[in-house]
Amino acid sequence: MTAQAHEPSYTPGLKLQGLTQAEAQEAINTYAKHVKLQVGTRAKLREAVDHAYIDDIPLVSEATQKQAKRTANARVRLIQDEGVATYTSLASLRGTKEGGARSWVNRLRQENLLFTVEASGKTLVPLTQLTSDGQLDELVSQHLVKPLLSAGMEPWSLWSWITSPTGLLSGEVPAIAVRTELKRVDRAVERRVADLAFPAGA
Repeated sequence: MTAQAHEPSYTPGLKLQGLTQAEAQEAINTYAKHVKLQVGTRAKLREAVDHAYIDDIPLVSEATQKQAKRTANARVRLIQDEGVATYTSLASLRGTKEGGARSWVNRLRQENLLFTVEASGKTLVPLTQLTSDGQLDELVSQHLVKPLLSAGMEPWSLWSWITSPTGLLSGEVPAIAVRTELKRVDRAVERRVADLAFPAGA
């Protein structure tokens, strides 16, 4: 085995001239530790920068955030302006126990005759589809709620549509017009159902 085999390998960035073999090996080991520390530090720095950068990026786009805010505001308006009943208040209106009111709602909901919405972990029954004594409003139920639910319309959207002016009725509100212009309302609902089946751009 030649003496050359015992010589430490050359490491870029180190000047080994004039050093003994032991000194050179120690210098190489020290340099290797320094490089390893630099690499580890760079990795930690990159990780910190990545986290800081990601933390500054919204999880959803600004447009999506604005849409969510508009949706939330619309739902608050519906609850405040149109009114809702809880199972407890519905039971009071109907003169029954809460369990009876809950069963009544569940049965009608399964038949698409009545819809409920969820807010803050509570089930709410929009008053639009009820009479003043807590009974089912047959006109609203049969001519508005049932066909729209059966067509797959989401409850919040359904509630908004039947209580808002619509161009399909020349600016009239479906839940009001259904009492005096039933045929026009039926035609408007048919067109709305068709829109649900074949949305624009589909």
